[in-house]
Amino acid sequence: MPRHRERAADAQTSRLTTDRYAAAVTTPLRQAIAAPCFDATASELVDLAVQAENRGFDGFFIWDHLQFSNDIDGPAVHDPWALLAVIADRTERIRIGPMVTPVSRRRPWVLARQSVTIDHLSNGRLTLGVGLGSPAQGDFARFGDAADNKERAALLDEGLAVWAGLCSGEEFSYTGTHYRIKPTRFSPRPIQPHIPVWVGGVLPAQRPLRRAAAWDGVVPITYRDGRLTRPTAPEMAAALHTIESARDDMTGYDSVVWSPLHGTEPQDSDILDEYVAAGVTWWIETAVPQPNWQADLRTRIANGPV
Repeated sequence: MPRHRERAADAQTSRLTTDRYAAAVTTPLRQAIAAPCFDATASELVDLAVQAENRGFDGFFIWDHLQFSNDIDGPAVHDPWALLAVIADRTERIRIGPMVTPVSRRRPWVLARQSVTIDHLSNGRLTLGVGLGSPAQGDFARFGDAADNKERAALLDEGLAVWAGLCSGEEFSYTGTHYRIKPTRFSPRPIQPHIPVWVGGVLPAQRPLRRAAAWDGVVPITYRDGRLTRPTAPEMAAALHTIESARDDMTGYDSVVWSPLHGTEPQDSDILDEYVAAGVTWWIETAVPQPNWQADLRTRIANGPV
């Protein structure tokens, strides 16, 4: 067991006695790796997932983009769902999924089929990360998809409702502003009782947190001086408090840190302890687009979890 796991359990036990919304947090901190779906070959990305499992990480997640650029020429991009199918076959234990997939530019009924298929291929290991997506111009407007944040948010909310109904395996129909579905029943159901949904959003916005309260986890991200950064432990605690106020039960709910990777060494375990005390259940270290990110990520994975 990585040395941080034992300390995390102690930190959470202490927190249970002091923090009123900590009662649901009963498992050690899980650690995962995430990678962009571009600027690497498809085989390299699959191999990173296999390496992450072999080194003891708990999850491997893939970004979901079409272009990731507002310019005409973007990076070489691979489809995350095709990658996940191969990763599901090549791994046995780790959680996998897109982080995050912009539901607004996916047909929810197709997304349901994709999700259940990956869940079957992985024997019930899919976690679905969802959000608005970015960049609005490069990944959306260029292809005629909705680029306005409010419109994409509405499509996300309706799309998730449709996705969940179709994944249930029960007879389902839907009438909304954006989607209308006549009575239908999808089969097969997922392997899991239900596929966990983690909702991403940029702090300090509150609407993504309210949306996340209706699902299974939250992945807040922050930008400082235009640069993607890791939310602080107090920011994570505040986000979780907002979510708790909108839920009756926090049992099994995931609070997920999205930590941009800078360097190749693991974080100091004392830093992770601060996040555990704030209610964090998952720690995801993600590569960011920069020179040599693939080599840096391979080295980071080789160093193993904290």
